[in-house]
Amino acid sequence: MDYFGPMLQVSPIDRWGGVRSFTSSADKSSGWVWWVLVILALVLSAAVVIAAVWKYGQMRRKVAGFRRAGDQAGLRTEEIKLLMHIAKLSGVKDITTIFNADGAFNRGLDRLMHSARVAAMSEAMCANLNTMLRSLREKLGFEQIIDDGTKSISSSRQIALGSSVFITLPGGDGPVEATIVSTGPSEFLVDADEPLVGHFGQVWVVRCPVGSTAWEFDATVIRSDIDGITLRHSSDIRIINLRRFPRIATNKPAQVAMFPFSEDTPDLQSPHFVPAVVVEIGGAGLLIEMPMQAHIDEKTIVIVKIDKRHQVQGVGKVRRTFTDENGNEMVAIELVGLNSDELAELVSETNIAANHRKVEVAETSETSA
Repeated sequence: MDYFGPMLQVSPIDRWGGVRSFTSSADKSSGWVWWVLVILALVLSAAVVIAAVWKYGQMRRKVAGFRRAGDQAGLRTEEIKLLMHIAKLSGVKDITTIFNADGAFNRGLDRLMHSARVAAMSEAMCANLNTMLRSLREKLGFEQIIDDGTKSISSSRQIALGSSVFITLPGGDGPVEATIVSTGPSEFLVDADEPLVGHFGQVWVVRCPVGSTAWEFDATVIRSDIDGITLRHSSDIRIINLRRFPRIATNKPAQVAMFPFSEDTPDLQSPHFVPAVVVEIGGAGLLIEMPMQAHIDEKTIVIVKIDKRHQVQGVGKVRRTFTDENGNEMVAIELVGLNSDELAELVSETNIAANHRKVEVAETSETSA
């Protein structure tokens, strides 16, 4: 049987008519789908346009609010533009928060000063930028100087001009005392009695002791010349608690000897002790009045007479030296290498001194009454 005979008998014109009939019926049945797709596309396009217009309006309102806040703070047009750039670099969600957030300001400022744009500036342009940044800090009320050691800081820019700092160099023997002789928005200059040698890009550890705490940060060397070492400011400040125990006034006889690792002496000698007085005790920390010059981080041997039958002794490190109001040489020494029992004994002595102090204060009050 010839199954393909009827198909072969159909003319090309008949076949073309059949194809047109099929496609036209398919178009009629699926036409609504195309209309739905077109409508969806129009709705999505409208939503995108509305979102873009809303976002643009929000941005304009934020910029307008930022400019109003800048005008209220007395900022010039150039300063407003600079502050807006710093705010964007800081990463804050709302740029207007930069007016009251010195931490965000310092973060944005650090990113600005490390940018390629600033690195390509001429010396005159950098000087103009520093002038504008100094003006910004003053007008925004971001204190550049904080003298109260109980306050924390968010940037090394807040350390007072003329402050003493202790610098630890890579591979150095110990901290070197220096003075901040100049400070600006992006850098500060230190000078020391002993020569400091720094190379561009070196990272130094700087610690500024203030009261019972110390502000410590890493500073990158920018340049070294006859005026001193110029270091870059940092907003990564570590607060070091120098008073882990309460310091209690006391009066204990002591003997102190310097204990250097090496010493140029012709003969073998024992450490030379000098008489001293412990005037404050705070756990492993001792404040000692002694007639001997000491230097930061110098090792010592300390013997303290606790009572008639008991004394403690150990190796200490000099943490601070100063002259009190009466002209006495005072040395703060921390006993190091103590085990838990030895430390507990010193804490106990601190508590005993505190109790004695309370009794003395009470007796003095009763006598005055």
